[in-house]
Amino acid sequence: MKLHTLLSLSAVSMLLLSSCTSAEDALKKELTEANYCETESDCVLIGSKCPFDCYIYVNAAEADAMRAKVDAFQSTCEYSCLQSFGVTCQNNVCQPILPEPPAE
Repeated sequence: MKLHTLLSLSAVSMLLLSSCTSAEDALKKELTEANYCETESDCVLIGSKCPFDCYIYVNAAEADAMRAKVDAFQSTCEYSCLQSFGVTCQNNVCQPILPEPPAE
């Protein structure tokens, strides 16, 4: 009886973990697809949330929908982020402008 209960709890735990991972992966994919631009003005910062990024940029047309999805995601981690100096549109993708690493 105890073995059956233990196996059932393990199965439920694995199912919950896989659903969290698949929800995270699905949102990461959506954020990647929503991050497109032709100019810097197309890029909108919708926030910072682990495990997605310190600076989550998306196209302005996608911003409200993506912000709502990120805000609704239950995060279990935390970032310590570098200061961003704005955004640039590189190869049709919004990229944060971050300080250069120190030369060695």
